[in-house]
Amino acid sequence: MSTLTVIRKYFLSVVAVLCMMFAAQAMHAQIGAGEVQLGVNTTTVSNGGTNATEALSTNTTYTVAISLQGVTGNGGSTSYSCYVTPSGGNTTLFFSGSVTQSSLITTQWTTGSEGTSYVWYCTASYGGQHVNGTVTTPTITVTT
Repeated sequence: MSTLTVIRKYFLSVVAVLCMMFAAQAMHAQIGAGEVQLGVNTTTVSNGGTNATEALSTNTTYTVAISLQGVTGNGGSTSYSCYVTPSGGNTTLFFSGSVTQSSLITTQWTTGSEGTSYVWYCTASYGGQHVNGTVTTPTITVTT
């Protein structure tokens, strides 16, 4: 084989490897609608959905939950953060964490005085072999 033929085969091999690498990166899917759900008491919202409102009693403890689907088998981890903003106040991180499989995470939250509203939302960042990206849930506005 001539030197030119060897160089050409090497060049084509490098191009083929680069094409496979870019194709593999392009195969990563986005997070599907409904994969991340936020629940406050009996109201639930999902990424890709719409905002919701729920009236709750004052000074009462309720369950707040986040459901993360599409994590198991993704070969990575998903981090999540859930925030609450009281009327007239600042947004605060209420709970957060990271999971390596599809999960339902719950915590307890106590409402405040009458006439206070709270806006809840969560974000989730997926990283893995198949699904990558960050989504934010619609909000749940809680009124007391």
